[in-house]
Amino acid sequence: MDISADELFKAVAAKHGRIAGDYDVQHLSNIVSAFAKLNYKSESLFKAMASQHLRIASDGTPQALSQFCWAFATVGYKSEELFDAVAGERERIIRDGNDQALSNLCWAFATVGHQSEELFEAVAGEGERIAR
Repeated sequence: MDISADELFKAVAAKHGRIAGDYDVQHLSNIVSAFAKLNYKSESLFKAMASQHLRIASDGTPQALSQFCWAFATVGYKSEELFDAVAGERERIIRDGNDQALSNLCWAFATVGHQSEELFEAVAGEGERIAR
């Protein structure tokens, strides 16, 4: 059976509601990352993912949260609710996140122009750790 990447991504995007509600946060971050890496823009999929912002922020690891924000910024889909919810997890992100996660988050927030003084201050406070 031959199936093109375009057909596959269309099929996945068509199931956006079920996927967003049924899959765990790590799987969701993998899906949006795959779409972003191939620059496949599906507004319905990203909108469905953004609707899960509270679950994503509370259940996602710092890596998953940075993947979400990176993917949204990469395809140019801005979700105030998602970025606000992620910024609200800054203490956990700083405590448990690695340097790559912090870097990706800062890049994503800056790319979409989402302001979070508290997040940027928290990351800046880790300057010594990051420099090591």
